[in-house]
Amino acid sequence: MGSIVLLTNDDGIDAPGLAALKQAVADRFDEIWVVAPAEEASQVGHRVTTHGEIGVKQLDDRQFAITGTPADCTRLALAELLPKRPDLVISGINFGGNLGRHDFVISGTIAAAREAVFHGIPAIAVSNYHRADEKFCWETSAAMTERVLEKLSQTNSLSPGEFWNVNLPHATPGIEKSVDLEFCEQETQPLELNFEPEEDGNGFRYTGRYQARPASVGSDVAVCFDGNIAISSVSI
Repeated sequence: MGSIVLLTNDDGIDAPGLAALKQAVADRFDEIWVVAPAEEASQVGHRVTTHGEIGVKQLDDRQFAITGTPADCTRLALAELLPKRPDLVISGINFGGNLGRHDFVISGTIAAAREAVFHGIPAIAVSNYHRADEKFCWETSAAMTERVLEKLSQTNSLSPGEFWNVNLPHATPGIEKSVDLEFCEQETQPLELNFEPEEDGNGFRYTGRYQARPASVGSDVAVCFDGNIAISSVSI
């Protein structure tokens, strides 16, 4: 991989997943730049800011927090904040899966990576599925991401307009060396459409359970829910 990497996310500049991603790339690049939302900006898809100001706060020489969306982070980094184009953009590590084609269009994490590819820069989106009420270890997440980066550095199978969407299994402490890395297709079945009315009768609340979503054999959902790392080549 190249010597300059841009890191971003949708969970925000202070998210533990971004810290874990920094740890995962620490020994792989000469320059590590970070441009991330000042606050959480999850599930905003590929929304960009074209009217109004995008605030920028420089935290150190190579780290910026902005008031825009994840896609804005990539756009502003490439246009104004980095002195030259990065060799790679990595978005993540998202706390929660971004599996299947349905998540693909909802996710801010994926949008930040996709935006890089629009500009001809290789990109990887990394997300970590998690199960509620079970111990989750960011050190394990970082270690799994290191394995993924090593694997992808040896893989040259992407066509123009494609990038990698990576989903890590629940980060149970100590599993980082035992999980398999599987290249797989995105799940085509959608998320559940389950809603319940609010008690006041004025609206509805989504009640679908992520872990209950359909999982076709061999899909990224099935691979990740089975406890392995799902790696999918996806197109803009």
